[in-house]
Amino acid sequence: MFLSTLLVFIPGQLKAQISFDVAFSGDCAPVEVEFINTSAVGDNYSWNIGGTFYNAEDTVLTFENSGSYSITLYAYDGFAYLGATSKTIKIEGVPEAGLIVSKDSA
Repeated sequence: MFLSTLLVFIPGQLKAQISFDVAFSGDCAPVEVEFINTSAVGDNYSWNIGGTFYNAEDTVLTFENSGSYSITLYAYDGFAYLGATSKTIKIEGVPEAGLIVSKDSA
């Protein structure tokens, strides 16, 4: 007698289980940002951060410039693609102090 198990992956259910958190070390550039994988599925992960790929479960990067950056986490089971989730982060620039000096005409 031969028994087999069929695993059925439903894309919407897997996508909900692929997730990550973002932790900032400060408020404006340059700023260190930690990307923390909180996925409930997968054993192999890849990040696309601003167009550059990183193969790691978690990663930390320093953003030197202000701007919006698209972050995507891809999850795999071995080499089988399970799905992905994305977020956009915004890095603020250094605020400029506004100082106006005027001469009294008194």
